Amino acid sequence: MFQPISQIIDRGLDARLYSGAAIGIARGSDTLYTGYYGHTSFDDDAEAIGHGTLFDLASVTKIASTTLIALRFLDRGLLRLEDKVSDYFAQATEARDITIRQLLTHTSGEPAHFLIADETETPEGIRELLLHRPLAARPGETEAYSCIGFILLGEILKTIGGKPLDTLFRDEVTGPLQLSTMQYGPIDGPHVAQTRDLSTGTILQGVVHDENARFQHGISANAGLFSNVGDLLIIAKMLAARGKSPAHPYLSPAVLRTAVQNYTPGMAEDRGLGFFLGSNRGSSLGDLAGNNSFGHTGFTGTSLAVVPEYDLSIVFLSNRVLSEADSRETVRLRANLHNAIVAEVSKQS
Repeated sequence: MFQPISQIIDRGLDARLYSGAAIGIARGSDTLYTGYYGHTSFDDDAEAIGHGTLFDLASVTKIASTTLIALRFLDRGLLRLEDKVSDYFAQATEARDITIRQLLTHTSGEPAHFLIADETETPEGIRELLLHRPLAARPGETEAYSCIGFILLGEILKTIGGKPLDTLFRDEVTGPLQLSTMQYGPIDGPHVAQTRDLSTGTILQGVVHDENARFQHGISANAGLFSNVGDLLIIAKMLAARGKSPAHPYLSPAVLRTAVQNYTPGMAEDRGLGFFLGSNRGSSLGDLAGNNSFGHTGFTGTSLAVVPEYDLSIVFLSNRVLSEADSRETVRLRANLHNAIVAEVSKQS
């Protein structure tokens, strides 16, 4: 059934788009297929990719940690989407009128990216920096994908929860969902797929690729998580099941329905709360997933996708930043992969 999927991933290996990859496909609570390809690096003695191999999730962290925590807090009445930054930090100036909804939908006006280490000396200075740093646009005017906005959102979540982000992640995600491998780094061992710092060429293994997350000792709201394919598939299955996990409800159907609405019609990208939506043309969700599909990608070559029409969830992990190949080829491969999976599953419907 899934031979075409393996052929697509193998073509990526042959083209050296990544040294290794893993995929998980589920329908409802049933795992249809897991596959492991290649090795943790291009070295001759590298460890083979397997069930226990961890990948740097990069911006999939925005879903697996930050968005899930925010939605859990919304479920429990601990925050409102229209709460403003100034409701939590009275001293805020430039960021004072940004809402939680705008942070989650990338309409906050925060810049897409800058090197935080250039503007503050310690991670403890990040909050004050972001509360007062000039915005790139007026809040609500434009949609522009912003790692900086999610880092600011993380500061709000830490204030609401009264705990560091990694502790919130354990309490709100890994504990309730019984995840066994997903964690913030750094991580020791050869079982972690290597990545490469694109600015210096330095090989990284178990150290987060994202520079701003690295500045925060690997624990950030925009990046930093490592996971095997199995744990991320548990999250994808829960999302496909409208918030239910095998043991108990994890998110309410009401909050998940709210999370996958389109809050940015007519803007650059269609965005839900944290998620990008299948209505985006040319996205890596592919051409067959449908407008009600949703998910997220990570710069390192990772992705999570949910296709409600077929009760389908897909996780694809790779270390494409280890390669010097054109990144657009990996984006195209992922879209083709999703097309082949959705087509195959739809035949069984």
